[in-house]
Amino acid sequence: MPGISLEQARRIVDHRTGQPVAEGEIGEIWVRGSGVAQGYWMREALSREVFHARLSGEPAARYLRTGDLGWLEDGQLFVCGRLKDLIIVNGRNVAPQDIEESAEGACSLLRRGGVAAFTMERTAGGERLVIIAEIEREGLRQTQAWPQMESAIRAAVFARHGLTATDIVFIRPGMLPRTSSGKVRRSQCRADHLAGAFSQAAAGVAV
Repeated sequence: MPGISLEQARRIVDHRTGQPVAEGEIGEIWVRGSGVAQGYWMREALSREVFHARLSGEPAARYLRTGDLGWLEDGQLFVCGRLKDLIIVNGRNVAPQDIEESAEGACSLLRRGGVAAFTMERTAGGERLVIIAEIEREGLRQTQAWPQMESAIRAAVFARHGLTATDIVFIRPGMLPRTSSGKVRRSQCRADHLAGAFSQAAAGVAV
């Protein structure tokens, strides 16, 4: 049986419509080929959702939804994040990395690479933007500067992304959950914040 070329094995798809996007546009990466598994053991419904995705123009082809976001350009595949981390507010898609970079740039006392941005549901409906930020140790005692830091972060995020950061929480260095390779685990950050693990009192920021 002839092999499947890389061009045939990958598609960049709008996760909302399930339709391919134009070259250069960001979407979810779908792949197929002999190296892709058939599904999860004894989890038929989840296997259909993740491993058996179909495009309207290719009814016989089954794709694996990787959950990764990326785009194609000149035949090259670029990966830029995870779909589950994508921030969606008022129908707009914003990469959390962009918001985190804006927050870091607004305040020199924030630890580089120590910011997590994500959304949570409001009690009355809708989404609120949450930013959890590790403070460098020299900033832990400067609690009087924290309100100005919050204002600077909110202003930068609104100016660059048109979004309002509802919750900003400062924590000690090393408190953000990370993968073994050092990447921030935003889903775990959301769960920890919901559980109150990142409240400023519980974080013990005073030293």
